[in-house]
Amino acid sequence: MAVKKHSSFGYLSIASKLLLLVSVMIIYNCILGNISQPWAAVILPLLVYYFLFLNFIREGVLKAGLSGRASSSTHNCSVVIPFRNEAAHISRAIHSLQNIGLAKERYEVIFVDDHSTDASAELVKNSGFQLLALPKEQAGKKAALTLGISKAKHEIVVCSDADCTYQPEWLEVMLGCFDSNTGFVSGPVEYDISSGKLLSRMLRLEFAGLVLTGAGLIGQGEPTIASGANVAYRKDLFFQVGGFSGSVSPSGDDELVMQKIFSLTDYQVRFCTDERAMVYTVPPLSVGNLLNQRSRWASKSLLYNSSLLWYVLIPSFLFFIADIALWVAVILFPSFELLAFRVITTVVKAGSEYMVLYTGRSVFSRKIELLLHVLTSVLHSFYIVFSSIKGQIASYNWKGRIN
Repeated sequence: MAVKKHSSFGYLSIASKLLLLVSVMIIYNCILGNISQPWAAVILPLLVYYFLFLNFIREGVLKAGLSGRASSSTHNCSVVIPFRNEAAHISRAIHSLQNIGLAKERYEVIFVDDHSTDASAELVKNSGFQLLALPKEQAGKKAALTLGISKAKHEIVVCSDADCTYQPEWLEVMLGCFDSNTGFVSGPVEYDISSGKLLSRMLRLEFAGLVLTGAGLIGQGEPTIASGANVAYRKDLFFQVGGFSGSVSPSGDDELVMQKIFSLTDYQVRFCTDERAMVYTVPPLSVGNLLNQRSRWASKSLLYNSSLLWYVLIPSFLFFIADIALWVAVILFPSFELLAFRVITTVVKAGSEYMVLYTGRSVFSRKIELLLHVLTSVLHSFYIVFSSIKGQIASYNWKGRIN
């Protein structure tokens, strides 16, 4: 039976209606010639809304921090890791899994091969961990996860990716977040920036913001975003809510299950804010890989619930478009007034995003490089708009498959 749960989007709903009213009044006065700078009338309401949304997220991160600490646990778990052509990374994942500190009888590791054409399966076979292979008539991450979960022998399923590495206390901490009311736990994920490359360092900041947005939404009672590199849920609930049924996107397996468990059962969703549960994943190694990855993620955006679309995604997307247009205007029609406005909006945007990152510093303990953050914030609007549009109208390549 579906359970009606409290929604926190009312905060944004009221703000959106007030800002819409203000925007209409400003635009109307622009048409009448009472306001000489129409660009300000367009971007200011969207900028204010973006600030309000990020403050909403910041408050949610604080709430998540109050409930996201781990306690001692007697749960056992099955780790399910689907993979396809991960020979370059899977050895690191195997090595870190072999050094997990949890007692061996309390967990198992199941790798599921999604028709790899490289040496990935052979590396897993030599590791001693359980290896399953998808039958010829099945393909894709969701099918691989479903097979692994169906073979899992423990009550909690922990899902991750084959390009990740794990800390020794990872499983113990994730299991410690489950109490009698918890059905799904989203864990922290960070890009491994050991290469020190500028792109990797920028992506670490951007990805941390994305993970914290997921944490903030969970903290506000609106679980929407999660990273499949680090999630855990009750096996029986996965099948109770129909697993991945109803999904038409190759992406979004993690978020789909989280949303179904939250909306269709009386269990709660938590975000683990213990840094010992941090999972490290490999960042995109080039701009092309980044845009392809983000396009794949964006392909599922229109499948989110209507509240999120109307109160978050659409206003944010409009703000990013307006932000890009303002950069173009500064270049094509330079003036002191326009440049000053550009500086102010950049400071507000970057400052709002920094506010979220700073609030989540207990999870992401690395230092926030301020100048690098500002540069990342400037480029943020451009790649978000590009990848969002591409994700809806064009195909993308994932592990040799065109979707």
